[in-house]
Formats: sequence, C-alpha cells, structure tokens
Amino acid sequence: MSAANPPILAVDDNEEDLELIASVLAQDGFEVIKARSGREALDLIRQGRGKVLLIDLVLPDQNGLDVLKAAQRVDPDATGVVLTASVRRQDAINSMLDGAYDFLVKPCDSDLLRARVRRAAQHYLLQRALREKDREPIEACREFLADVMHEIKNPLSIINGYASFLTKQEEPGAELMST
Repeated sequence: MSAANPPILAVDDNEEDLELIASVLAQDGFEVIKARSGREALDLIRQGRGKVLLIDLVLPDQNGLDVLKAAQRVDPDATGVVLTASVRRQDAINSMLDGAYDFLVKPCDSDLLRARVRRAAQHYLLQRALREKDREPIEACREFLADVMHEIKNPLSIINGYASFLTKQEEPGAELMST
C-alpha cells in the first residue's frame, strides 16, 4: 500500500491478536495503530486516527459496534471491518446493519484478512474522493458568486455616488451654493 492509504485502527483486547494483525497487515505496507479498549479507540478516533477500523465486537468496556458508530460520526467515510470470534449469524447481520463494511470470524486466514482490509481501505479512499468531488462544484459556485457580487458592487457604488451628487444638486438653494 502506498503512503496515501489510511492507517488501520485495530481494536481488540487480546494483545496477541493485535500483534498478529499488525504483522499480517504490515506485509501490505499498512500502518496499524493498536487499541486495547473502546475508550482507547475513541481517543484515537477523536485525534483523527480512525479512518479504517478492524474491530472486535466484544471489548472490555463497550461494544465494538458502538466504537464504529462513534468513528462514523467523526468521519462519515470511516470504514469498519468486524473481526470477532462470534460465529452467530445474527452478529454478522447486526454488524452490517449497524454500518460495518465487512465481517470476518476469528481465526481468519491471513490472505483473506489482507484482502478484506485492502478492499476496506480502497472503499474508504473512494468514499473520501467522492465526497471531495461533491464539494468542488459548491466551492466553484461560491467563488463565482463572490466574483459576480464584486463586479456588481463596483458599478452600483458609482451609480449610488452619482445619484447622491445629483440629489444634492436638486436641493433648494443648491443654485446659491454653486455660484
């Protein structure tokens, strides 16, 4: 992965899992930031470090989906991949309904993990690029309107000044003052 790709915020209370995740994703050049709790993850998210999350559902202090939702409130493009030991179908369904981009079950094959995280990172970057493209026409319109307002204001100022001059000329006694 290039330096332009977002770092991965891995959130899991198991230190061994975090080390394995970091090792596997490093093969693709990902920077992996590790958090061992929801609170630690939320602190990193507030610092702008939670763009692509690889998150366990069960954390010691809160549910992983709550952390993902918090990340998506900070950055609507934040993309989450749930990586959990739960094999319950309802957990997968709830994760996807609650905003997860993908769902993986531990233990997970290294190649599958790398492929899904690459895809999530690409999804994040595409969403971000699309959002920026959506802003470009709005910014261009604002610049155009500012230019138009400037161009209209100049002639109006001249007309206003001339009108004031003419008004003073038409006041009673203006002839006396001008002679």
